[in-house]
Order: sequence, then structure tokens, then C-alpha cells
Amino acid sequence: MSLLIAALLVLPTPAAASCGCGEGHMELTSAAVRSMRLSGERPTTTGRRHLRRQVKNRMNTIRRQFLRPTDPRTLQMKTYQSSTHSLRINYPSDWSVHDGFFGTVVSLISPHRGTKDRLTENVNVIVRALEEELTLTAATEAAIGELRTLPNFVLLDSKDATLSSLPAHSLTYTSGNGADLLKFRQVWTIANNALYVFTFAADPRDYDDYARIFDRMLQSLWIGTR
Repeated sequence: MSLLIAALLVLPTPAAASCGCGEGHMELTSAAVRSMRLSGERPTTTGRRHLRRQVKNRMNTIRRQFLRPTDPRTLQMKTYQSSTHSLRINYPSDWSVHDGFFGTVVSLISPHRGTKDRLTENVNVIVRALEEELTLTAATEAAIGELRTLPNFVLLDSKDATLSSLPAHSLTYTSGNGADLLKFRQVWTIANNALYVFTFAADPRDYDDYARIFDRMLQSLWIGTR
């Protein structure tokens, strides 16, 4: 079941892109200090730090709103199809498609949304032929055992699911260290004597927004059975 861990692609975003939020932070801080001076107050070191914290908190709020993805209900979607693996799935039209990326069937990667967007949220699809018969229960037990070797692994949810009208299982968990902590959701099913694994990775702060997109993608999934 090591293929489950192989599906956990962490894709850092390019540092060169910018949403202009940093410049706004500096301008607002300077404006706040000027306001203090006009009112006759002297901006002490403590006062400056307090102002900077306030401005930083406000800018973080604005940034989260600015970077929030489009409502999944109104997203324009495209379709990815693999005749080799008998599957079809819709994905947001502004996401990029990378066939065979690091051993996946395909990696579907969200666009970069600014310098504070440290991870390009992504969905990875892996299909592996089974050398021997494997039940969904056995696959789930082996998967959880394998995933527990990840750094700071915390299992948040484990439940039965459905993929393309097929019995499936879903895990939600976090793993990583400090600022590199990520939240994952993996869903898998067995069809055509193969294990189909769909992995979604996101910054925990953005997880809920992108999870709705992942749900819509999975709802569109078709796996042809022989």
C-alpha cells in the first residue's frame, strides 16, 4: 500500500509571483502612523508594534478573502479522460493537467494565488494493478498502517464512501511539521482488478474551500468496469 504515500505530492508555489499584499501592508502601517502624528500622539515603539500587529491581522483577513477559490457551484469545468485506465473526471478549467507526474496517472493542480499561497492545492490520481485479490477493508487497514509512518500523522476521519457507483473508502488526516503541516483527503476503490486512489492535499487554512471543489470533481468521476 506504499502507493498511497506515493500519492501525497506536496507542490510548493513559485516565490516570484505576487498578489501585491505586502505593499498594501506597508502602506496601511505608514498611514496609521501618520494618523497618530496628526492627532498629536507620539508613535512609541510599543505603539508601532501594536499598529503593525493590527494591520497584519487585517491584511491576513483581506488576503484570505482575495485568495479564496471560486464557488465550486459556479466553476467552469473541463474533462480529463484516460482510456488506458477507463476513467473520466472533471476539473476546474483554470487548473493545470500533468499526465504521469511522479508516477501518477494525472496530477490536477490549482493555479498559484499569490506569495502567501505556499501550496498549490492539487488532486492526484493513481491506479495500480493488483497482483492478488484485495478487499476494500483489507486495503483500508493496510493504508492506515502505512500512513501512520508519516510525520505527525493525525487521522481525522475514516468512513465508507462511493466512487462512480462503486464501494469506496475515505480518509481525512493531517501530517507534517510546523508551517509544513498539510491536510489530506484520500478516497479509493477497487475496480478492474486495480486500486484507484484519489488524493487531495491543501493548506489546512484553505482546506474547506478546496474540499468542496474536490467533492464536485469526485461527483463527476466515471470508472468503466469490465
